[in-house]
Amino acid sequence: MVDLLGGVTMCVDTRTRSIHTGHAFEVGCQRMSGAVALDYARQRYDLPAGDFDRQRHQQQLLKAIMVKASDSGLATNPLKLDQLIRAVGSSLTVDTNGVPLQDLVFALRGLRGSDLTGLQAPAHAEMVGGTSYALLDDPAPALFAALSHDQVAGWATANPKWINKL
Repeated sequence: MVDLLGGVTMCVDTRTRSIHTGHAFEVGCQRMSGAVALDYARQRYDLPAGDFDRQRHQQQLLKAIMVKASDSGLATNPLKLDQLIRAVGSSLTVDTNGVPLQDLVFALRGLRGSDLTGLQAPAHAEMVGGTSYALLDDPAPALFAALSHDQVAGWATANPKWINKL
């Protein structure tokens, strides 16, 4: 998907070295190809918040894809839009609850990257029996209820600690 868009801009906030390729991601905003962006979004080791930083970087990648898609006028180019839908279909597992993917994309056509808010599930890392787990914190049940009742915006306003900077 990223390569179809001609790359995306990602802003690296902590110098990170890939455990997969050895590539060093330096602090600052930079244009990344699909392979490089995916490599960056997969890193968690040597980051201050480990898996939670990786989650945030994955959200940043999704936003970067949306920004690039909307800035490039993709929604008004049927050929490019079809190519992107096909790339999404082959790259991701998407549970649309039976709705065809192209219908979902059409319904979301007005959504822009600037409309996105990244949330972290209220949790903390804890070692249990030598294994690291993410254990839910008190605000988690309220987040899940907000998701069920389409009240996430209110929950996010009341719980800014759990909003990821995208």
